[in-house]
Amino acid sequence: ATTEIYTLSLHDSLPIYGYDNLNPDQVVADVQAQLQQDGYYNGPTLGILDPPTQAAIASYQRDHNLSITSVVDAATIKSLGLT
Repeated sequence: ATTEIYTLSLHDSLPIYGYDNLNPDQVVADVQAQLQQDGYYNGPTLGILDPPTQAAIASYQRDHNLSITSVVDAATIKSLGLT
């Protein structure tokens, strides 16, 4: 799998970790879907790194002893099993 770092959008400078040449929105949607399956997120899987998604990521990171960044990073992607 190839890895890249993306800037989420023009109005949001939070970096997200990319994989398998997916666009950033798809990466976030995949993370949202996995967090839903794991019971951390119950919002829509629209691929938007909004505050509820960031809170779900932070909760997941805390529970899995990852650095709490509240963003999609390499360690979180790996822990979620998305690579």
